[in-house]
Amino acid sequence: MSKKACKFKTGNPGFGCKDGKLYRFEKKSVLVLAPWPEPQAWFKSHRKGWHSSRKRADKVFSAALYAKSDIDPGDLGLDKENETGLNVWEGNPVKYEKWRRAVQYVRHLQAPYFDAIPEDVRNELLRYGSRKWHLFCLFARCPGSLDLSRSNPALCYALASNWVFHKPAVRLPLRAARSLIVKNQKHILDWLGFPGTETARRIMAKLEPKVLDVKLMLNFRRVFENRELVKWLSHLEGINSNVAEMVTRRQYLPFLTSRLLRDASREKPNGQRFQSAVWMLDDTVRMLGRLPGAFCPPRFTSLRQLVGVHDELARLHERQWQRDQALRERTGESPSKFPDPPFAGTEAIQPILTPDDLHAEGRKMGHCVGIYDERVARGRCFIYRVTAPVRATMEILSRDGRGWVPGQLSQARNKPVPAKIAIQLFHELFSSGKHVPEEEVEMMDADWTPEQAEDDRQLRLFDLDPQGELVPF
Repeated sequence: MSKKACKFKTGNPGFGCKDGKLYRFEKKSVLVLAPWPEPQAWFKSHRKGWHSSRKRADKVFSAALYAKSDIDPGDLGLDKENETGLNVWEGNPVKYEKWRRAVQYVRHLQAPYFDAIPEDVRNELLRYGSRKWHLFCLFARCPGSLDLSRSNPALCYALASNWVFHKPAVRLPLRAARSLIVKNQKHILDWLGFPGTETARRIMAKLEPKVLDVKLMLNFRRVFENRELVKWLSHLEGINSNVAEMVTRRQYLPFLTSRLLRDASREKPNGQRFQSAVWMLDDTVRMLGRLPGAFCPPRFTSLRQLVGVHDELARLHERQWQRDQALRERTGESPSKFPDPPFAGTEAIQPILTPDDLHAEGRKMGHCVGIYDERVARGRCFIYRVTAPVRATMEILSRDGRGWVPGQLSQARNKPVPAKIAIQLFHELFSSGKHVPEEEVEMMDADWTPEQAEDDRQLRLFDLDPQGELVPF
């Protein structure tokens, strides 16, 4: 480590724009993005001098796109008045106004950088869910890539990150992309490790841009080894996230049929990616593992049949839990508890702390949240009870020690919560701070005043970084 790197200091955290470049300052680092038509990224920290970093560039670029200097809060999906008539900022207009002004100021700083991007390029990038920086560089440096994106987004996505798909990885990926872009799509597929056939090309063209990520694309290459799957996918109009996950996860394959995939591909988004056909299939497969001998057809011939089997298994699972609970009470076994919740919650968002309470929540709400008891016990997720502005059950998911992200949020009988209310509820939970166990509160010095105790609690809250971005599902 050089002395120069050790002495590196940044300004105040935030954004800046100078000479067309976008600057992102953090506590101990700075990222610089060069503008269109020659985008580049340089990163420097207190540990290492200037170097390129696609990952950091993509994180900043994707989060900021699409920036407008006169942005309205509604553009972020958090408008003041949502479609249910409930004001998510009701009772705190000062907080809303401060947030609105902060958003406008940050976007005003970013706007010169993004205004330099041609509108057709910007709109094309917004179709994708990840790796927008990689695609941005491809569009800028490889003439013809924009046309490829419009005709076959999945192929363009893989080409923008071709070092992941081509073995051995090329040293100059953009130069390789420029040489390939003039070839036909079957040739590009073959070079990337996919079958270089017309059937594969047509199936790849059906993948929706929002679905795409590198892991899914790598797994999707195995799909072409299954002739039955290839035949079914060839007859679909499009491949959404439901279908993409179903055909790339081995544990789901034995249950699939052509009609189930067709029904899943036609399922309309309801605002939450977790209340979908693939999530219901996942719940069903896990319940079958916990209910040996329960009836299940060899394959699900339709989405309607899957829903019916799912609901019946949920009822059987709840009956089994009640029988086991009665046995534990007779034997005097002490009730179990979940690990401490990661967030304190609010008056309207309360953590569910025991398996008994979790199953009671499922019975009261008419859904199968009880089957998540093992996942909560292992720290894979956590469940909260929501009482306002709607009655709902909330799940957050662990990212293997790297923080928490939004999961499911359902009203009674799995009715979805409106997206704008869901965003606000997750925001309130992640802003509630770290949970303080009751025993720690009791150990506080009795001489402290309530104000001092609250100050100490607030200091504790800053120890936790939820690492979860709130985005519309």
